[in-house]
Amino acid sequence: MERKIRILSFQNAYNFGAISQAYGLQQTIKNLGYKDVKFINYNPKYLSERYSPFLRKYIFPNKSIRGVLSWFISYPVFLVCRLRRNNSLRRSIKNLLEQTKNVVIDQNGLKNEEADILICGSDQVWNTSLTGSFDPVFLGRGPYKYLGYTSSYAPSTELSALTEEKARELSSLLDGFKFVSVRETQIKVALQKYTTRDIKVCVDPTILCGVDAFNAIASPRHDCNDYIVVYAYNPNDPLIIGLIKKIPNYQRYRVHTVLLDSNTLHGIFKRNIHSAITVQDFLSYIKYAKYVVTNSFHGLAFSLLFEKNFNVAFCDGKYVRCLSLLQQLGIENRFVRCQESIQWNDLDYSVINNRVNSIRDSSLDFIKTILEG
Repeated sequence: MERKIRILSFQNAYNFGAISQAYGLQQTIKNLGYKDVKFINYNPKYLSERYSPFLRKYIFPNKSIRGVLSWFISYPVFLVCRLRRNNSLRRSIKNLLEQTKNVVIDQNGLKNEEADILICGSDQVWNTSLTGSFDPVFLGRGPYKYLGYTSSYAPSTELSALTEEKARELSSLLDGFKFVSVRETQIKVALQKYTTRDIKVCVDPTILCGVDAFNAIASPRHDCNDYIVVYAYNPNDPLIIGLIKKIPNYQRYRVHTVLLDSNTLHGIFKRNIHSAITVQDFLSYIKYAKYVVTNSFHGLAFSLLFEKNFNVAFCDGKYVRCLSLLQQLGIENRFVRCQESIQWNDLDYSVINNRVNSIRDSSLDFIKTILEG
């Protein structure tokens, strides 16, 4: 189809989930027959600096003698690991995503961008703990050369960041959208108090796109033996360790830890701790795992897509996204708040997949509504 579709998201974040969800949304729209589908190459300072190893907080160590000595040992390791990780994910962005040529760093840079339809989302583009304040770019407010209309697809935020004041503010900014959706039911409830706009709850683009697209890009298997994958904000969290140890005969499995951030001095010499890998490698580690232990939303999403036996650990301030999806699928018992509630019985994916397909179909209808106007 001839329409020019442009997307605004966090696709330039050096993060496995951010790049994966961007790929999922792009591929979904292309699979619907639209050829000119690109991300606006938006890379604001608050996003690019987040992944830089040269920030003041990293370069200027604690002034104590012990702090300086620790910095001399740890910073070079951090620097090398961060640069290697950024380079790996930069390759994934280049190979998987189509972006507009010019890099845009603020709202003014959008004045020459052309689009028939603009879609804002998914990912945490409305999370003010990341953006500082609500970024008008992710609310469809920019000086575009030509724009038919703007819609949101499954943007997200941490519920802890969406105070009553923030919810009221965000609700007032939705008027620029023709169609509005969010990713979590809890976010819809918070916003619906202050607006009469119809807000749809839509599934993350990774699940929207389906497993075939990610099977096609996943790297070949890295470990021919059965193994456990840990993908968590803090792999050493006692609840994460407890989940591993409750896996039946866990000692017989190697544990592969995929880090959400750069490696550390402790882990740099361990072959089963992975940081500087591509999105394709990240997908492979989950695809071929026997068990998955995670507290990351996209760790959960890909566990579902690849039909893994998984548990999601509670993570303070970051659990709502996972819990919302588990509740939609009727498997909130896989959300673990304490050691006593851990269970590793096999999941019935014949039932789960029916529920996934139901919410996927509903979200796909919403995307079609956006694209057809």
